[in-house]
Amino acid sequence: MKLPLLAVFALVSVAHCEDGARLLASKSLLNRYAVEGKDLTLQYSIYNVGSSFAFLPLQSPCKIPQLSSLSSTGDILSLKNQLFDLVKMEVAALDVELSDDSFPPEDCGIVSGMLNVKWDRIAPASNLSHTVVLRPLKAGYFNFTSATITHLAQEGAQVVVGFTSAPGQGGILA
Repeated sequence: MKLPLLAVFALVSVAHCEDGARLLASKSLLNRYAVEGKDLTLQYSIYNVGSSFAFLPLQSPCKIPQLSSLSSTGDILSLKNQLFDLVKMEVAALDVELSDDSFPPEDCGIVSGMLNVKWDRIAPASNLSHTVVLRPLKAGYFNFTSATITHLAQEGAQVVVGFTSAPGQGGILA
């Protein structure tokens, strides 16, 4: 009896660790060359790859597998005459905010778009792109660092802080 109960707690703890939306974010320069006084296009891509696991009660089960054959999703679990199904659920990312402070106004002007944007939600298993057009005001080397992205992994959760990829150092031609 202790072994099946231990297996149930292990599954619950694994499900708890992977709960909520998880975002992958990238920042890319779309121009081949960055030139002083010419438009420079940046694209931010955000992907929601997170999921959550839940034990949902079954109303009329057709079979009860052995606990030793229980997999991570879709199997039936019996606990004190109550039957549960372990279900993987997709979760939306909430209150998503992208902020890029790596372009000082004295080095780059904004032609189109915004460097600080918010979305109410990003649907599960979906993506979005955000584009900004800048105009470099000075020639020389420039460090294109990552942007910050924050979101709620699920309703009532703490804020998750992450970063986009960073294109790195590049030259702005005269």
